[in-house]
Amino acid sequence: MSIFVAQNITMRVRNDTLLKSIIEEYCIEFIRFFFSNADEIFDLNKKILFFDKEFANLFPQHGDEENVMYVDKLIQVWRKDGKKEWILIHI
Repeated sequence: MSIFVAQNITMRVRNDTLLKSIIEEYCIEFIRFFFSNADEIFDLNKKILFFDKEFANLFPQHGDEENVMYVDKLIQVWRKDGKKEWILIHI
């Protein structure tokens, strides 16, 4: 593996981690951006849970895909009716 490829992979991993952190920090705003009626559907006062590590274990990367980085966040939120809802973010 060349130095350029190794640096490029390191940069993508760093950017991937940064983007995941931003999504976690601003999760409610992110949900409101994509769901215009989020406050009517979701109980955003309840704790939002993140399952990206569990999701990564379900779908591990193989072979050539190891050099491809995706931002995957699996988020559990609660609806106003008390039921769980799952949101998958794939960038």
